[in-house]
Amino acid sequence: MSKTINRTVAEQLVFRLKEAGTEIVFGLPGGENVEVMEALRLAGIRFVLVRNESSAIYMADVHARLTSKPAVCLTTLGPGATNAYVGLAHADLDRAPVLLITAETNQKVLPDHTHQVLDLQKVFEPVCKFTASLNPENVDGLVVKALREMKQGRVGPVHLSLSREIASQEAIVSNMVSSEVAVSSASKSVSKVAFDSTELDKARHSLKKSKKPLIIVGVGLEVKASSYASLQSFAEAIAAPVIVTPKVKGVVSDKHPLATGTLGLTRTDPVYELIAEADCIVAVGFDVVELVLPWNDTDWNGTEQGAEMIWVSSCENINPVLPVVADLTGDVVELLGELSQVRFSVEEGWGEARASQFRQTTRSAPLPPPQKSRILPQTVLDILRSELPDD
Repeated sequence: MSKTINRTVAEQLVFRLKEAGTEIVFGLPGGENVEVMEALRLAGIRFVLVRNESSAIYMADVHARLTSKPAVCLTTLGPGATNAYVGLAHADLDRAPVLLITAETNQKVLPDHTHQVLDLQKVFEPVCKFTASLNPENVDGLVVKALREMKQGRVGPVHLSLSREIASQEAIVSNMVSSEVAVSSASKSVSKVAFDSTELDKARHSLKKSKKPLIIVGVGLEVKASSYASLQSFAEAIAAPVIVTPKVKGVVSDKHPLATGTLGLTRTDPVYELIAEADCIVAVGFDVVELVLPWNDTDWNGTEQGAEMIWVSSCENINPVLPVVADLTGDVVELLGELSQVRFSVEEGWGEARASQFRQTTRSAPLPPPQKSRILPQTVLDILRSELPDD
């Protein structure tokens, strides 16, 4: 059953954004998106003006990571929309859940009208999980779907387009979604995939025989306190040094006895020393987009057997598939809780002892003398660490 409501398409779009927790929208206004701008103003959603549309994507991404609120951007059509492409490519590669809303050309003037006309769905499809054009009949469902899609499974950007002529029309809602369902759907960050008990048994077996377990944490770890607490408890339970990738630095305090550093974007990062020594690697929320040195046994430690790897993530091990002995895809907090119950003993000198030794070795490396009237970046970081609080 369909019915019209007392909101325009632009207002219904903004209604769903507000309902999902949107507080700020970043972007550039124009004549083609004034209806959406006005709807944002009436809803009390702050609009932050940027100088370039891709900057809006970067800003929205950071805002969302810091606040857990939806990341939303707004641009005009044509070149204004395509200016956001670099930002969307970043969001796609860095797994950033961003919603881009663009204006689009009125379909009724096509094909004769060609000024700033682009097929935006085809333009953005390669770097978006989902892209669609809004109209009075689909606006309600598509906005909820877009907000849900960008944070479900392997997160990433989504795109919606809306012409000025359609934006001012009255929205038609079919089987109107209740507020509670809409908010729940939009804010849900991962799909609760039931993990495979057989794979869990394989993971337990691998951990039980391990003498040098290691944890590598990636961008796929959900940003919330329970995930961080579960990760730390798991690391302590299996006495495993913890390596993080740049996007999740801080999930375990650098002052924690098991913290060993960051796996960065070079093939010579010091932490590869620990990776080569480990006999079991637990990849928690790891994403192949973070992989620089090929993740295979021979490259890492020069042996045929190498370290076994356990995949623990809310996202599937795909594109490409990493070689693992156990693939645990599901709720990370629950999975880490299950694995924390494994009882075994690590090799003497591993765990906190090896982590401490590694930190001392890497931090005692001599620094080059600074140039005249210059200061080393390492010196700046040391001062910041000593003067600022942990958070």
